[in-house]
Amino acid sequence: MAVISVTTYTDPACPRSWAAQPAMVRVLSEFDAQVRDTYVMAGLAREIPDRLALDVARSATGR
Repeated sequence: MAVISVTTYTDPACPRSWAAQPAMVRVLSEFDAQVRDTYVMAGLAREIPDRLALDVARSATGR
């Protein structure tokens, strides 16, 4: 049977990366012998801003 290679680009500071993890775990558990996975850690931001300041700014603007 053919093996499928999957490359997952993930950003530890991105909530969408964390949200995608359960789906990837399920794929690997169901098709373990048929999927070869590679994780690549990436960061979309050059630096992580002060989270508290970001939350205060969002609440002040109503976003």
